[in-house]
This record gives sequence, structure tokens and C-alpha cells, in this order.
Amino acid sequence: MEGFCKIAKPITTLQCKGVKYEWIEECNKAFSEVKILLTSAPILRVLDMDKDFTVCTNAPKQGLGAVLMQDRGVIAYASRKLKPHEELYATHDLELAVVVLTLKIWRHYLVRQSFTLKNNHQSLQYLFTQRDLNARQRQWSEFLSEYEFGISYIKGKENLVADALSRRPRIFSLIPIKVDLRQRVLEHLIRDS
Repeated sequence: MEGFCKIAKPITTLQCKGVKYEWIEECNKAFSEVKILLTSAPILRVLDMDKDFTVCTNAPKQGLGAVLMQDRGVIAYASRKLKPHEELYATHDLELAVVVLTLKIWRHYLVRQSFTLKNNHQSLQYLFTQRDLNARQRQWSEFLSEYEFGISYIKGKENLVADALSRRPRIFSLIPIKVDLRQRVLEHLIRDS
């Protein structure tokens, strides 16, 4: 969901330890916007397991974002805000963390497929040839060895899709067509009665 972390922040903040639960007008606005976003969805492409996949990832200091694509069409999105301990990661580890998160989420699509991973952090291209890895990187490198993929560098300005999910949710305009799921359900119920 586009910009979910920022939209739902007033509500998710209520769940933090030591925060007094107080439902304010800001929470009402966030809840209303989340309801609207949950009942309307962008139209995504249907995947074809015979075609090659492309995975674009990005990890600025706000969150992790990724997009699964085929033939330049979007199949699926994934994003989440950083956990408190992840905010302390070095940039290289954050970029690697988003790759690991992405492969865990879309494992069922990618585990026996060869695909291209595009990332705007150039040093990831040399991940498998680096000699000195820290413990976290070694663990992730072992996990990544299950997959057949090539890593290619994509300039930050060209990585708009993943960047929009993780950094600037309001500029996202790849798929302007929306489907009103509530309306579809009502039409289906009326038709079946």
C-alpha cells in the first residue's frame, strides 16, 4: 500500500511501549485513509512463470522497498519501515537487508527462477566476490546462494518504482488506474442474488 507507514503512523504509534493510548482526530484521519486504500487497489499484471523476473530494491534511511516486475510491468510490491535496530545498520547492510526481505517474501516466485536484481547501491554487485564479510553479511550471503540471480546497478534517479515505495510515497504514479473493491463485491452480491 502506497505510503502506508506514513499514513498509519498515528495509529501504530499508539502501540509503542510507554505511549498513552489516546485516540485523537489525527488517528481518525489515518484510519479513514487506510480504509479507503484497503478497498481500492492498483491494477497489477498477472505473472507468467515462463518469463524472466526483475526485482528492483531500495533502502534509504526511512524504510525498505521492492518491486517484482516482468516485461516492465509490476507484479507485486513490498515495503516496510525500518525496525529500530535496522536504523543503525550501515548503508551496505541496509541495501542487503532489503534484498533478503524481498527474496523471503517472493521466495515462491523466485527460488527456482533466474532473475535480475536491480539496486542503486553499486557495491552490492561485488557481494559474492568480497573477502571480508561481517557475521550478518555472511549469514545473508549463505541465504542468497539459494537463488540464481545477477545484480545490476541502477542509478538512484532511475530506480523510481522502489524509491517511491521506500522514500517518497506521494510521487508514485506508475499505475493510476484503481479498482473499487467494495463496489466490485456489491456488484457480485447483487448479480448472484
